[in-house]
Amino acid sequence: MNGASDHTSPTPESLKAQLTELNSRSRWYAAQIWQLPFAYLGGTGIFLAQLVGKNHKVVALATIASGVVGLFTFWHLRGILNGVRRAVDNLKKVEEQLGLRTTAEWTPWYVWPLLIMVMFAAFSYLVVGFYLVRKTFLNC
Repeated sequence: MNGASDHTSPTPESLKAQLTELNSRSRWYAAQIWQLPFAYLGGTGIFLAQLVGKNHKVVALATIASGVVGLFTFWHLRGILNGVRRAVDNLKKVEEQLGLRTTAEWTPWYVWPLLIMVMFAAFSYLVVGFYLVRKTFLNC
């Protein structure tokens, strides 16, 4: 038997289960999009605030580390955005297969400020960190 000829359409019950799962997944991704940038800013802010008055070399390196973490946070956010897009695309397909009016929609422009905020913070940390390294390690 040929695998292609054995293909059957999914049952309405399995499509409904898939619709529920995709809906849950898209909400989980969307929650991360909003939570992660603020967790990054809060976490790095608290981390760096604990270092105020400490050795300048430690502060310089910690500030650079915060910037590097920001770059990875941005990278992760881009992956989450891709996950939301895939989930919404699949939601549309399942809604169509069930004969439902297509209501799923993905408009990424409303989360761009969050991405910009993370990148701005990361680059700011890196600039300040490298400035502090220059001042403390190189005495320039």
